[in-house]
Amino acid sequence: MSDYLSGELEPMALAHNYYRWIMREFRPHLGNVVCELGAGIGTFSSLLLEEDIHRLILVEPAHNLLACLRDRFTAKGWVQVVDGEVEAYVDRLREGRVDTIIGVNVLEHLKDDGRTLTTIGKVLPPGGKLLLFVPALPWLFGSLDEAFGHCRRYRKTELQTKVTEAGFQILELKFMNFPGIVSWFVAGRILRSRTISPRMVRCYDRWIIPIVKAIESRVTPPLGQSLILLAQLT
Repeated sequence: MSDYLSGELEPMALAHNYYRWIMREFRPHLGNVVCELGAGIGTFSSLLLEEDIHRLILVEPAHNLLACLRDRFTAKGWVQVVDGEVEAYVDRLREGRVDTIIGVNVLEHLKDDGRTLTTIGKVLPPGGKLLLFVPALPWLFGSLDEAFGHCRRYRKTELQTKVTEAGFQILELKFMNFPGIVSWFVAGRILRSRTISPRMVRCYDRWIIPIVKAIESRVTPPLGQSLILLAQLT
């Protein structure tokens, strides 16, 4: 295990509307036993606690984030915090009857994302759901991606190919957050920023995300800062 050294988790924890938008997309596909990969400091995990699920397993490989997760969640008897990579817990997760695996801004950190997707296919039963949210558009890759430890940003076709090769059927795959392209390009490619301001996160989340969410709920954008994928194991 190694420590997670990037500093974006705390500012992004302020993006309440942003994460609730993702949850709205995931909600119809949540099963009874949910596993979140790369739970971080538990920002998205806290939203999962509000959902109608029976058990939540949080997998986190970064040693320095585990204390936060355990402090926040292990008092709840139906939440389990697991330290390490998902590859180390295939049998354990399968025996636990995990039927939904979630990764929010996680897959892009993995050097061998294909191996992890294949492992997820071994954990889930037929019909089990994989719900992913990842950064999109390789040409957007800049200083922020480097600072946050991203190995890549995804092309839509690339993500589709990797997930189907791991044995999944795509239920939905679409871009999200069209205006975020501009803000990310300016910050990461022009200004060469290596961190994000809590104030900017709060402002964007409060004033921009509700408008974008309303528009993109009606019209799917041709491009977006991120991709959301909903898939089912065949």
